[in-house]
Amino acid sequence: MAETSRESKSRSHTPAPLQASSTAKVPRQAKVKDSRQIRTEKGGDDSGAGPVSRVTFREAAKAVGKANKEIMTTMRPIPGAIEVEKFVLISCQSRAFEITSMKSAMKAAAAAATTRAFQSLPRHLRRRAASHNPRRVPKRLREKAAFEIDSKDDTVKTQKKRAKAKARFLKKKGLTKTDIYRKRQRDKTWLETHVWHAKRMKMEDLWGYRIARTPNRKSHRPAHRAAHNGCIIHDSSYYTTLELSGERDDIVQIVSNCAAGGAWVGSRYETGGRMAELMLHRYREWPGGMIGPAEVLWRPQALEQSADLKGKRKRKTNDDAIDPAAATKKQIWIRVHPSIFSETHTTFVKAITSFYQQKDRADMSSNSSLELRDLRGEFNSFEITGPKAIQVINSVLDICRSEMPSKKAFIRHLKYAHSPQNVPERLVVGLQVYDPRLRFPPKNARLVSLRDQGQGDETAYLRFMQPSADLASSTLWEEETRNKLVKPAFKKADLDRRRQALGIPGKPLEARADDDRIPLLLIQRSTESTDKTDQSNTAVHGFTLFAPAGWGMPIWQSLVFTGSLIAGLKERRNQYLEAGRPSFPEDYPHTAAGKAYWASRAANDELRWLRKPASKRLNFIRLQGSDPWKPNWKQLFAAQEKGLYNDEEMEVNGDIPRQSDIWLLSAWITKADELSRITATTSPEQTLIQVLNEYREALQLSPIRLANASSLYRHCLVRGVLTCEDGGSPKDMAHIFQYQEGDHGSVSRHRDRARFGMT
Repeated sequence: MAETSRESKSRSHTPAPLQASSTAKVPRQAKVKDSRQIRTEKGGDDSGAGPVSRVTFREAAKAVGKANKEIMTTMRPIPGAIEVEKFVLISCQSRAFEITSMKSAMKAAAAAATTRAFQSLPRHLRRRAASHNPRRVPKRLREKAAFEIDSKDDTVKTQKKRAKAKARFLKKKGLTKTDIYRKRQRDKTWLETHVWHAKRMKMEDLWGYRIARTPNRKSHRPAHRAAHNGCIIHDSSYYTTLELSGERDDIVQIVSNCAAGGAWVGSRYETGGRMAELMLHRYREWPGGMIGPAEVLWRPQALEQSADLKGKRKRKTNDDAIDPAAATKKQIWIRVHPSIFSETHTTFVKAITSFYQQKDRADMSSNSSLELRDLRGEFNSFEITGPKAIQVINSVLDICRSEMPSKKAFIRHLKYAHSPQNVPERLVVGLQVYDPRLRFPPKNARLVSLRDQGQGDETAYLRFMQPSADLASSTLWEEETRNKLVKPAFKKADLDRRRQALGIPGKPLEARADDDRIPLLLIQRSTESTDKTDQSNTAVHGFTLFAPAGWGMPIWQSLVFTGSLIAGLKERRNQYLEAGRPSFPEDYPHTAAGKAYWASRAANDELRWLRKPASKRLNFIRLQGSDPWKPNWKQLFAAQEKGLYNDEEMEVNGDIPRQSDIWLLSAWITKADELSRITATTSPEQTLIQVLNEYREALQLSPIRLANASSLYRHCLVRGVLTCEDGGSPKDMAHIFQYQEGDHGSVSRHRDRARFGMT
């Protein structure tokens, strides 16, 4: 028994081949090592009889090298002729065991591999169905992928049969792929990059569009790093645009009745050199009736130019000057979120109707003709964010040689800015570029410092980036130009044939006269906190690129091939959160779009909560949460509404609404000086009404009655920042409680005891 135990113990320590009949769990390294061993003969005849041993690939290679050396030393002269059939027969018979063993070892090693073909690809190249279809991996891995597929797996064959049957059915019905895509867009609209995003992102139906929510791969931390250290891109073509044209004074009057908060008129913006931001409200309802944020862009006025004796172009007017003769007819674009497009359109229609009614009542004969147009679907817009956004733009955009000298100088000096943060805020630049497919794939540009060029002033590039009408002019404003570019002049196959004719792989194509020239608008954008003094938030900077419809995919593919990360709605909202800036519509719960967003989200969250078993979900009754799915503002103000008005006040002040909607105090009123003016008084309600009436008077609106002062004050929302002293990050719908008298000391004592490990 002792000898038997010693033998079994010695066998357990020797690296012998693994037995197939063993039921114990075998380490992965042992499996791989065993699969890479080759069976060899030892001391038997050529037929394969005799004892069998196993050697590794390295040992077999050494043995082959040693045998070859011995053969070379004892080799006899090569015969003049051999019988091929006899030689092959004898060789195969004598080496049959080695050949069979080598094949078995290779097959076992491949079967025991720790990764499959599609898993050896980088994450951004993996696809969902790659494990069943070898054609979905690069050519160098297709043979391995086909070998890994089980012989009984007929997924590819089934897919081929279904595809052929579907093609026959569609041909019989006379339907094309375009017809099928249009049929699938009956209740929603696809962006031009939809097919690309659908393969790589989680899609969601929102606001009448099919929008990418977040990438399939892990992207939370990579997106944060890319926004602050690299570059991240987002397709924001779902944003909608309205065009308002007419007399300059009429446009100002119409928009002023529907907007407040932020300058958008004057030479700073009317030259078209900068994009303005403002907040839209329903017609003459400020401070209530908020719709949402909007961006306003004026069409640049054509400046008169003359030529001197040297043939150089010379402007007669200053960059910020407006030609009085040409200032009567104006055109603006109003860019809004798709969730508020209908409300915005209705508001402007009401404002224009009221404008003409006032004209008729005053018997004023006017030749003004205001026109409001819907430009949805006529633009593509891409947000390029991060310090390397300038490199991406220089890599993708190839400016035309016939472009204006000021725009060529801008592109030439843009690389010296190093970051979009150093470009003037909200700067607008109109460019005309060649087809980006001509030099696809793009090569990443390098940033250069002016000091490296021998110049001492590193900010000299700013002289070429001053906002002006010259720099902002673009043919993208012309409807005729946009309609011509809806369909590119050349397909990808045509460009591939031209590229093949060059004979040099990787050489970019030269632009010809019949190639498309694409007008673009490049706008600097900064996502930062509205409070400039707040240093706790991290702002991100970048550009918004506007392109005509039909050129979404050519530009998007070039942007992707620069190595930029792709962002969905979730990553974009995180950028706003980290920058301390409210994101629309989730951070505007008092607006119609915000209420619709929270209602939809509450329904989805409640359904997800109900699907969980009772033991695996939060008990909101124990947590004293009456409505855990969405903000319940009515319950919050219920206690304040009790006893707010009595019968005597109703008789004196007239009809006072008992239930007032919540409203947000405008950003320019929440500044420190204005808030201190309101809160420092003994009657903040009346002071608030006084401040609001001052602004309403400037907007030519009727004053608010003093009887509504208490209701407005109690239902007013003011944005704030919540900072956790001991770390942590509260989630959405977290409850915030107010300290009562005496609670602060006990909480501080418990916090200190927990900090020092005391119970």
